[in-house]
Amino acid sequence: MEKLEYKNNVIVLRNQRLVKFVVYSIPLILLLEWLHQFELMPNFPPLVLKAISIIVFFKFLLTKTFKTISFGFKKPLIFFLILNLVYSFFSSEIIESLYYSIRILYWILGTFTFYALYQSFNLTVKDLKLMIKSVVIIGSFFTIILLLQLSKEGEYDNASAYLLLWCLPLLLLFGYSKTNRLLMAIALIAIFMTIKRGAMIASIVAFYVYVFSVLYISKSVKHKIRTLLFCGFFSVIVSVVVFFNWDIVNERLSDKTGSGRDEMYMSIIENYTNGDLQNLIFGYGLNSVQEFTKTYYGGIRLDNKVGVAAHSDWIQYIHDFGVFGIIFMVWLHIIFLKLIKYNYRVKSYMFPIALSAYSIFFLTTIYSFILNTPNAFYFGIVIAVINIETNKIKNQQIV
Repeated sequence: MEKLEYKNNVIVLRNQRLVKFVVYSIPLILLLEWLHQFELMPNFPPLVLKAISIIVFFKFLLTKTFKTISFGFKKPLIFFLILNLVYSFFSSEIIESLYYSIRILYWILGTFTFYALYQSFNLTVKDLKLMIKSVVIIGSFFTIILLLQLSKEGEYDNASAYLLLWCLPLLLLFGYSKTNRLLMAIALIAIFMTIKRGAMIASIVAFYVYVFSVLYISKSVKHKIRTLLFCGFFSVIVSVVVFFNWDIVNERLSDKTGSGRDEMYMSIIENYTNGDLQNLIFGYGLNSVQEFTKTYYGGIRLDNKVGVAAHSDWIQYIHDFGVFGIIFMVWLHIIFLKLIKYNYRVKSYMFPIALSAYSIFFLTTIYSFILNTPNAFYFGIVIAVINIETNKIKNQQIV
């Protein structure tokens, strides 16, 4: 009896320490990366912390905890990870390919660990709020500082735009408190200051999808009024930022080619469809798009030995993995849509959150490249929270 109690205490202590590590390491990594970008420290510290994170996540998931995870996205994410690892060993640049695979390993293991901790209530809503709010503050602050320092007119930078974009559904989940409204405003200001059309469009679509969803499911007139007022608050913030950056926004919107993406998309798709049967099924290999674009652009705009990525998860993975890439992307969408369908049917509080998050996922995977970066961890947190909260609603319905 004493041995069992001791073992349980050890497990509890281990989980508590792991929660603290997850909650504090995520914003700390972001902070260190920003300090490196401002040349205040080398790139070594954040890389070391990510390496430690992989070890910690892997060690945790080797326990029985991983086997009991009922995460709906578990299988497609494992499938995606295996794809990258297998293709890495068949790559002509094994070391470089493994580096990209390790980046994916980091966020997928992190997502599984987060899911397990949040599902078991070891990681509380309070912990989640602390982590996300810290990320929003750090990401927004440094993004705004960076963009204010850009000297040339029309100059812009991705900064933390897409990272902050994934934090929006979670901030909406936290409610309409003054603190959340302030953080939402800061995040939106940072996103729109980057003048990244993809992030701007996704944030606008996600927000209005959220508003109309709330109006649909809400039976309280008071709640509907609060939502409309919040919508007005959002619209004012966006309008003010756009007004003060109108020249740059207008310049960006006048570019109908997507900064040359339309031509690049068509050339990559054409290269894939003109391939032989083997290429159509298995693709051209990991990072094959970068190899193709280097040749396609003939060295123009390219300062390194590889070309640019497809700026589209769909196109990238279809070209890299062929049919397997299509299976992975469709698989993710199906699981996401099933969660939305259930929450729509029962008109749950998670329906607006899930639908707004899906709108971000739907749009960004078309015209951006998010699933091969460590920052995809924030996407992982979003789908983990939606999955767990939906399961809670299902259990309540059964009872």
